[in-house]
Amino acid sequence: MTNLKKVEISDIEQARRFIRDIDCDQNSIDIMAPKTVFRTLAIENVHPVDAIIIKQDMLSIGGEVAIPRDVF
Repeated sequence: MTNLKKVEISDIEQARRFIRDIDCDQNSIDIMAPKTVFRTLAIENVHPVDAIIIKQDMLSIGGEVAIPRDVF
C-alpha cells in the first residue's frame, strides 16, 4: 500500500538529512536539497516504475523526487 504524508522541512540542513535518511545517492543530495525546503511530500511503498514516472513528471514542472539508490 502506498502512503503519502506531508513532511515539514524548514531549512537546507534538515532537507539534506531527510534525503540522506531515505538512502538516496550521496551525489544527489546537494542537487535536491534546495528544492526540498519549499514543500515536501513523502510517498512510501511505490512500485519502482511508478517512482520513476513520478520523478520524471516532477522534473518536468521544476520539482524534484528523491528515490532510494537501490530502486534502480
